[in-house]
Amino acid sequence: MVAMPAQLPNDMPHQCVFKAAVDYRIPPAILYAIRKKEGGKVGQSSRNSNNTRDYNQTQINDVWMQTFYKKQGVHPYWLANDACLGIRATAYIVRYEIERVGNFWRGVGNYHSRTPSRNAAYARDVYILSLHYEKILSRMGWIK
Repeated sequence: MVAMPAQLPNDMPHQCVFKAAVDYRIPPAILYAIRKKEGGKVGQSSRNSNNTRDYNQTQINDVWMQTFYKKQGVHPYWLANDACLGIRATAYIVRYEIERVGNFWRGVGNYHSRTPSRNAAYARDVYILSLHYEKILSRMGWIK
């Protein structure tokens, strides 16, 4: 279980969140919820049990980092160290997974894992967190 947010995270430039949300048709509350669930930091990485690494505040896996580099020329260093770029990459990955599987919540869960049980647990946690972020965003007048 993750702690419920009391405010928006200060390491996510809000204009970047809303731009990525619009561009990739992902509710901003989902992006904030993924950030909260992942718990990373800009410029830092963590090692996974499968010998991959995760980067940035949304813990973008290095498999995706290589994909962005090969297909779009986005250097992994930039993704690891730029908060806005990390947010955009996260929104892209979530949208990609939603389109790939044809289901919003399974696509959100795939951001973490395509293993069904891990996927479902992750999607559930992001859903619960997103409800709290929606309340915060609504209270601030940023969403209706």
